[in-house]
Amino acid sequence: MRAELSKLHDACARFHATRVYCERSGGLRVPTYVREIIAIAGGDAYSGSADIEPLAAFDPQMIIALVACEDERYAEIVMSRHGWSALKAIKTERLFVIQNALFRPTPRLIDGARLAAKLLHGVSA
Repeated sequence: MRAELSKLHDACARFHATRVYCERSGGLRVPTYVREIIAIAGGDAYSGSADIEPLAAFDPQMIIALVACEDERYAEIVMSRHGWSALKAIKTERLFVIQNALFRPTPRLIDGARLAAKLLHGVSA
């Protein structure tokens, strides 16, 4: 898995890092390893609180919401949060709701990393 992650990182290294806010269902913070996977895929993962002031200062270009099962309503919940409509990711419609199974510390984690690289930079490695 390390070799595959290294190959993916090399493929994404030529791009500018995309600012990414990533959360689990209910606005919960993601574990550190998820932010590390986002970084491998060419992202700059936000590590602060979900309060609008610090998040607006970061102004994510993309939001990734990890949910237990795909639910289009979750995107509506995120978009309707107070002040979030001003975020670049919301303005440019770069909000992705993804099954969290792809971002668990299992062999499927490489699939999550590949998906992140594709979403962030269109890289298929």
